[in-house]
Amino acid sequence: MAKNVIYLVVDALRPDYLGCYGNSSMLTTEIDRLAEEGVLFEDVVSSAPWTVPSVATHLTGGYAHKLGIFSSEFDVKNEPIETVFDRFNREGYTTAAYLDSEELFHQWDGSVDHYAKSLELLDFLTFISEHADEPFFIFNLYRGTHLPYVLKYSREAWYSAQEEALDRLRYGGEEGVEESKYRYARAIEHFSEWYLRAILDRLETEGILEDTAIVLTADHGECWGERLEDRTDMDAFDLHGPHLYDEVLKVPLLMYNFGPSSGERVSEMVRSVDILPTMIEAVDISIDPEDRTIDGISLEPYLSGDRGESDFTRVAFSATTSYENPENSDISVISKFSVTREGWKLIWEPDADEVELYDLNADPDEVVDRSTERCDRTEELLVLLREEMECAGMHLSESDPDVVRQRLEDLGYL
Repeated sequence: MAKNVIYLVVDALRPDYLGCYGNSSMLTTEIDRLAEEGVLFEDVVSSAPWTVPSVATHLTGGYAHKLGIFSSEFDVKNEPIETVFDRFNREGYTTAAYLDSEELFHQWDGSVDHYAKSLELLDFLTFISEHADEPFFIFNLYRGTHLPYVLKYSREAWYSAQEEALDRLRYGGEEGVEESKYRYARAIEHFSEWYLRAILDRLETEGILEDTAIVLTADHGECWGERLEDRTDMDAFDLHGPHLYDEVLKVPLLMYNFGPSSGERVSEMVRSVDILPTMIEAVDISIDPEDRTIDGISLEPYLSGDRGESDFTRVAFSATTSYENPENSDISVISKFSVTREGWKLIWEPDADEVELYDLNADPDEVVDRSTERCDRTEELLVLLREEMECAGMHLSESDPDVVRQRLEDLGYL
């Protein structure tokens, strides 16, 4: 029988809040177990710092800035894009999606056999039991680690808790920031020790843990307004959406039971676009060589233990927008664009034509802008970004701020 696959994307999960990434103060034994028995990638760059474009990458293997997906109104059924659900469904897998946003689900619901919200853990466990004798693919975007760092069973309760959490950051000073970090850490532990533990227990109870491969990653990271001079006007989007620093772009990546490699750690830079091609190759699903929607490369040799054949990319792109593209799916509305290459990172704001350059090896917190000091490196990376923008057919566009604000409110960011 084909191997089952569970794809867990943990919202806003930073790698430096996990024991397997070196944080000894965190109780993440179940996540760490996947690392100990699988492959851990140490340096993973997300294609975007917020959910809608990042999820687009996870479900297609393509860059959101190329797909033009910066709006929950984009409907993949109207586009010639194969999703991960299409690929597994075609191979005879029963597919399930667990997404707490119905808007996001309806954007991607083609080839999905079963849908529920990620907070409905019993439904998740029941699905596993009911399909234990047939191959299944599950995509789960777990929301409990997103602000307000609790699972809420109604939209009203979630928004109320989020506003309370934001007020703590807006007016609570450094104590408010520290309390927010504390609650965030406990939310991660809750996911690991309760939610993930329950999933692993059910797989063991059904006798299919050894027949199930698991991806654990995140859509983006998190911050708490540390770079803001004034936090009194901050919204949830400000915790990860508007900028492209590593605290919101670096994500964990653990791949369990996709091959014989166990306890391996990969230090080379990889990207969120690489996850889908790696996963499907590891379970023997082929990719059409003419398929241009996949921008990632397969890292399968690291799962099979054949590191000598790995060919890592040296370039990672990330993009964000401070507003959504409301209509034209083939045009990305970019507010910031970044490229990381050989330990250097350039962040470009195209509209203002402003750049920031960071030496990530010497300055991992991205504090010292070296763009004027290293003009050669700045121009080299800026050329890459401009070429990528031109290749993707991207240009800047205006958008009605009232329409934009309403869409962000609908997604829970404002």
